[in-house]
Amino acid sequence: MGGIVLMYHRVAPASADPLDMRVAPERFAEQVQRLGELAEVVPLTEIRDRGISRRVAITFDDGYLDNLTVAGPVLSEAGMPATLFVTRDESEPDRHFWWDRVEHLVLDEPADIDFLELEVGDRHLRVDVRTAAGWERAAAALNRRLVRMSAAEIERVVAQLDAQTGGVEWPCAVHARLGDEDLRRLPGAGFAIGGHTRTHRMLSTLSRSEQYDEVRGCRDALESVVGAPVTTFAYPFGGGDAYTSQTVRAVRDAGYELACTTDVACTRPRTHRYRIPRLPVYDWDGDKFAARLEQLFELGV
Repeated sequence: MGGIVLMYHRVAPASADPLDMRVAPERFAEQVQRLGELAEVVPLTEIRDRGISRRVAITFDDGYLDNLTVAGPVLSEAGMPATLFVTRDESEPDRHFWWDRVEHLVLDEPADIDFLELEVGDRHLRVDVRTAAGWERAAAALNRRLVRMSAAEIERVVAQLDAQTGGVEWPCAVHARLGDEDLRRLPGAGFAIGGHTRTHRMLSTLSRSEQYDEVRGCRDALESVVGAPVTTFAYPFGGGDAYTSQTVRAVRDAGYELACTTDVACTRPRTHRYRIPRLPVYDWDGDKFAARLEQLFELGV
């Protein structure tokens, strides 16, 4: 019998969500209830074990505070374990992710301008933003282009965006990340902690040494806070173009024992321990969530 690893990002009330990363708290509660009816929920480290029952493991990516404060109590009441993959950089542990900063700068209260004009890498981006749809196109264009850029290049683009839109106030409670004390609370709340790189870079765009620095540096930073081994990992962005065989070797050499992708399939005992597939979960009601799991279990791929 195959297992399924679920992938969440945020569990939070309604807000702008251009990347479709948020599940509403009430929807999450529905999903957890249906999950308890459909499968045995096990720790991620047991998802490849042989068994006759349907198995599911729950994971969250990035390290948002709402995973602990909103999702945590729901999972605790249901007695379900989960793994939280945390992006952690010792130099800037609480800095907002660039895509959240772009979201606020572009979609909160759009500036009174006709065109947004930015130098993005070696290209000039010009977007008509006289309508709400225009601002949404701008957000989509930026998210698509920035994902492969270096941290310094991203900062240059965000600085231009800030100058043209008038900026916003930081920090943002909506997109708050886990602090040191929050990380130390996770095991007691039923969460295992995994790595997710230092700066959430697309690893396939980096050199071998840079990849190792990202994956090992994240592990070191997390372990220094929680005082316990961090042995699981998730590739940022996670699709087939987001990691390579060189990336897999870097993760293995950094001391991780398994790693997750975002490829959609069931997990079996023979599944490669550094290429564990996952099912992204969206803001589905309980019925749609259950139907999607049933479909994947039936396909068994």
